[in-house]
Amino acid sequence: MDSDFIYAVREHTIKYVKAKYGENCVCSIMTKIYASIKGGVKLAARYLADKEIYEKNLYKEIKRYDNSIISNLQKQREHFKKVKIEIDAITKRWNILGDKLSKLYDSDNASFHDKVEGKDVTNDEAITLSLAKILADDDGVFLSYGQHAAGVIISQAPIENAIPEMWNNKNKKMETQCQMAQAESRGFLKMDFLVLENLAIITDVIRKVHNDPNYIDLQDPNMDEKLFSLDGVYREIFCKGLTKGVFQFESDGIIKYIVGLQPNCFEDLVLLNAGYRPGPMQFLDEIVERKKYERGEIATPPKRSININNAILNEILEPTYGCIIYQEQVMQIFQRLAGYSLGGADLVRRAMSKKHKDEIEAERNPFIYGDASRNIVGCLANGISEEDGNALYDCMIAFAEYAFNKSHAVAYTKVAFMTAYLKWAYPLEFFTASLNHIAKIDEVKKFIAELPFFNIKILPPTLLYSANEFTNNNTDTIYFGTRYVKSLSEMDFVKENDIVSFIKNNNISLKVMELLVKIGFLDCISSVKNREMLFEKVKQVYESFDTIQKDEDNLATLEETLDVLTMYRDKSKFSIEEKIDLLKYVGGKKAELITPKKVTTAYDKANAKIIGLQEEIDDLKEQLRMLFISCEDDKPNVLQNRQWELEYLGYPFSIEDSLSKIYYTKSFDDFSDDINKLNTNEIGIIILDVNSLGKTKKGLYRIIVCDKNRKQKTLYFTEKPNVSEGIITLNKTFTYGDKEGLYNPYAGYKLEEIVPVKKAYFYFKEYECLKYALNNIDKQLIPDATMSLYRYYDLKIPCNYDNLLSVLKNSPYKNDKDYYTDREKMTIKRSELGEKEDISIDGNIS
Repeated sequence: MDSDFIYAVREHTIKYVKAKYGENCVCSIMTKIYASIKGGVKLAARYLADKEIYEKNLYKEIKRYDNSIISNLQKQREHFKKVKIEIDAITKRWNILGDKLSKLYDSDNASFHDKVEGKDVTNDEAITLSLAKILADDDGVFLSYGQHAAGVIISQAPIENAIPEMWNNKNKKMETQCQMAQAESRGFLKMDFLVLENLAIITDVIRKVHNDPNYIDLQDPNMDEKLFSLDGVYREIFCKGLTKGVFQFESDGIIKYIVGLQPNCFEDLVLLNAGYRPGPMQFLDEIVERKKYERGEIATPPKRSININNAILNEILEPTYGCIIYQEQVMQIFQRLAGYSLGGADLVRRAMSKKHKDEIEAERNPFIYGDASRNIVGCLANGISEEDGNALYDCMIAFAEYAFNKSHAVAYTKVAFMTAYLKWAYPLEFFTASLNHIAKIDEVKKFIAELPFFNIKILPPTLLYSANEFTNNNTDTIYFGTRYVKSLSEMDFVKENDIVSFIKNNNISLKVMELLVKIGFLDCISSVKNREMLFEKVKQVYESFDTIQKDEDNLATLEETLDVLTMYRDKSKFSIEEKIDLLKYVGGKKAELITPKKVTTAYDKANAKIIGLQEEIDDLKEQLRMLFISCEDDKPNVLQNRQWELEYLGYPFSIEDSLSKIYYTKSFDDFSDDINKLNTNEIGIIILDVNSLGKTKKGLYRIIVCDKNRKQKTLYFTEKPNVSEGIITLNKTFTYGDKEGLYNPYAGYKLEEIVPVKKAYFYFKEYECLKYALNNIDKQLIPDATMSLYRYYDLKIPCNYDNLLSVLKNSPYKNDKDYYTDREKMTIKRSELGEKEDISIDGNIS
């Protein structure tokens, strides 16, 4: 039995279980760790290395103390060194051999040995493989004990009466001396107390929004019907594929099926969740195509994988579009189609899921022909042919190995829908909580890619408003949490208005300061815009502070000296005790030689040094004040900034200005959509990384770029780009969707500088003119935010001026004053237009 908790609650739940049932009735489960086949090869090589070292008595040589060697330390050292070199050489030789052989490992024992069968192998390799084969037999060689990560045994009576226990000193817990299956075979209840991070995200969001009057209580099962009927969640989250952070629906693979299926009910989501597994996944393409056929998007129904026309089978498979998706469907087929009892059907399902081949094949004939001894009638009796029966049985075997049961899928999908609802209804709180639970900095960019769809922006870490965690301003902005900056631990900073004060009042090492400068954390209080130049100046501050600190320490010592000398300056004679006190302030070796004149001289020297040190400190402070005044060479190195931001923040925040320059260009996705038509093959890109990557062996430059949708690609250029953003030309050889991210690696792209787009607002008098414009302008040149337009006297489209102007001048309206590019010339009155009309992008009145 599995149960999911947030991390903070899991341990408390286990303590509760122990308190309820008794400390001696609850314990963890021991696990045994065995060497894998691959590990067995390396283990064999290490053993054979040790064996050779022992056979050559090299370990004894190290311990051998010959009198002639002991008498000469140099010879002893040389002897030990020689033996150690020989031992290292043997160990290295066997380790290399083990690594080489282990790389032949495939996925099972047979394929591993097939790869070396018939090949020329050395004697050492043959011995290693022979020993590795012995180690790989059965479970492999036992290495050590472990503890089950989540499993707990619960008993009504003390467990020690039925199963021997042992103390796990590392985890400070009692655990069984047998493994999970053995404990379950004794009739004990085994529960998995699992940690699910998504529950923590849900909890964090609920704590923020539970007082909202529109909030649907996710903890009230009576609200499920209302929750699952929210059309906006299906339409805006799932159908658009905006599922980053949605439990079980985040991967690129499943998003493809979500967008294709266009789910509009909870059952569709359960189907997808259960179907995206190695077994039933074979049916997903067919299900998507069938749903498209039902929506009228394709004219021909897709070919059925299970093409058996049987009323009982059709009824079982109807909820899943004619495909097997759930384990319960396998049981229904055995029960209703072949006449198995419900318990018998479940036993066959278990055998299939555990891959017990003998048990599975033993049930084939009863499934098809029946078994009178068990009251099984068989498929033939229900109108299934022998051929179809065998095909259906084979299909169920392949499916059941990895299939979900429906109850499990429903439970997981409910959690998924909860996260999707919170993302739809409370996106700012959802994204903030999700970012605070990221495991790797690389995940940041995946969340950031979705933020524009929710009208949310994220700002990089900065001294003015960043905290340790991701936070928000309760409207539309998320602030990057400093705790999630790569290589930066949790820190609380004293906020200051200038760099010098910041360094002075924060106990920060130069290494941490370098990181803060690189990510732009101090840009808000620095007049120096170039971060490399800023760090050079910061180093000067640290050096000056060191000098000032030494001067101030010396100044304190001199002031103490001056205070003492002032006490004795006006005296004409000193006692022997006073002379002894003055000795360390006046100098000299003998106290009796100290005179009033020497005291006066020492006073004058100390005073002069104090004045000199104070002037030096003042000069250094003035230099620090002038240090951060900007100079002519102070220009941001945008490429360097982007590289640092990618490395430490996971996203290049400084690309926002460049994004505005390529807003009216095509994206990589546009090219993919137009790949057959190729209406335009020019893509606007922003250079993210070029300086840190030199020329490749092919004589090309490997460049990381992103398009206007912030989608990153890796391209190879024939020349090093000299601008940070521009236009590249793609062709049909462009490989789209390579999982390694290497897109047509040897195309040798070139970057053309962007010609600034002249933007203007156009005002339309007549609807027909607007309709013509909308139908003929390149729609990529119209921002997404203005896709829905209204017919008023101030109707306008922000667009590429030249493109739209050329469209209109070649239209039937070229001689009429139906459009204006200057608002002052627009004289039409609102009253002349009548009621407003909502005009969609294709020019139709909706």
